[in-house]
Amino acid sequence: MRPLLTTLATGLLTACATPSDPITQPVASIQAVVPSYPLAARRYGIEGNVRVHFCVLPDGRVEDVEARQSSGSALLDAAAVDAVRRSTFRPAQTLSGRRVRSCGSVPYRFVLE
Repeated sequence: MRPLLTTLATGLLTACATPSDPITQPVASIQAVVPSYPLAARRYGIEGNVRVHFCVLPDGRVEDVEARQSSGSALLDAAAVDAVRRSTFRPAQTLSGRRVRSCGSVPYRFVLE
């Protein structure tokens, strides 16, 4: 069986902005790291979907990374969380050009074919 992993786009959930200075550029992925399909999960035929929540600081660092929707497999969840931690993001920006802390989530689908 060949592992197949799909990743969908990051969605903006929250950000620190004001009504007079709204977000005009949401958080965006600069370099998305594709998680490695854990060998043990492949060996045992484990598949699943994981949704990872994370926040991006104004300087682009990633924090508060956690699997909010578990696949039911600690192996798959850990692989997805690790991939988000190793990814790089451009922080959200307001109309005035101020970079702000913003949070988003990304789903990962681990499928064996």
